[in-house]
Amino acid sequence: MILRAKSIHRVAFAGLLASLLVLPSESRAAEPVPLENGDEPQDQDATPRRRGDLPREHDRFFLRLGAGVSADWVSAHASAPVDSTGGGGNFLLAVGGCPVKSLVVTSELSMGMGGFSPSSTYVQIQVGGALYYYFMPANVFIGGGAGYGFASAGRHNMSLLSNRPDPPAYLDGSAVSGHLDVGKEWWVSDRWGIGLGLRGQYTRIVDDRKGQIVSGQLYLSATFN
Repeated sequence: MILRAKSIHRVAFAGLLASLLVLPSESRAAEPVPLENGDEPQDQDATPRRRGDLPREHDRFFLRLGAGVSADWVSAHASAPVDSTGGGGNFLLAVGGCPVKSLVVTSELSMGMGGFSPSSTYVQIQVGGALYYYFMPANVFIGGGAGYGFASAGRHNMSLLSNRPDPPAYLDGSAVSGHLDVGKEWWVSDRWGIGLGLRGQYTRIVDDRKGQIVSGQLYLSATFN
């Protein structure tokens, strides 16, 4: 009995000694490792964001829809010369992407139509390309582009029921154009923004009925990034 009691005491003493050795090592393992140079702790579940994943940035796909009003000057040097001012409306669609952050390259479709004196109308349609740069975080942009299309201006009969032929157009035919833009946008979500833009556009008719249309345009835009 005495030997058994001694062996029990030895086992209890060994267990107590082992627990004293294990506890300090576990407490040291639970202590956080100090960070150097003020680094923030890393989230193990966080994944690095790729270009195009950042909200409220111009860094991947780009889409802009715009519509507005214009003040126009029409000049033609055909058999019926004209030099007049008027006004109308415009529409634009731009689709593109960002090769680098805040720099946008687009393909564009632009259309404009309106009236001018004496009792005349014009229409112009161009397809081309453009380049824009956004100054962030102000979300202000500047840019410009060029296009090729069609333009016509003359005393067109506005009634679809009229059988009278239209008189010869002041200008009519293929056209080249260039434009400069400046504007400001406001974010309404992480991807969508609305904005106001100013565009100055020059269109030159290159066919027989030569002439030009100069437009100053104010447009409201919706942009997806």
